[in-house]
Amino acid sequence: MRRALRLVNLFGVVLMAVGCGGGKSPASPSPTPQPTTLNFSPTVPGFGFAQQDVNIFVSGQTTATLRWSDSRKDLDLFWTNSLCVIAGGDFAGTGCQIINRSESIAGTLETVSGPAAAGSTVRLFVINYAGAPESTTLTVTVQP
Repeated sequence: MRRALRLVNLFGVVLMAVGCGGGKSPASPSPTPQPTTLNFSPTVPGFGFAQQDVNIFVSGQTTATLRWSDSRKDLDLFWTNSLCVIAGGDFAGTGCQIINRSESIAGTLETVSGPAAAGSTVRLFVINYAGAPESTTLTVTVQP
């Protein structure tokens, strides 16, 4: 009978060790991926545009924010694929796709966002509908 109790006790100790992970420490959490932020400062000519290509090295949510100071000027922000060009005052190019756009007529801020795959190019166009040039800041953030 004592032998049976010893086996039961031993079996219970083994179960507790297995249930507790066998003495291994718990897995440490994965580090949170940090966003990548790029800053550009295009000056957009009056009744013109500026183009900025951004190569994406890691897949993630991409956000582009355009800021300028003169609220009397109307600037818009377009995100296209790398096949787009502006010709004759409009988007052109075989396979050109507008992925996202921000076309507010008031204020000094435009933002576009969406997923971007590693190895792709985010092509941004800033269009100035005012007759005078405008200095801008364009911030692009990729959150993996």
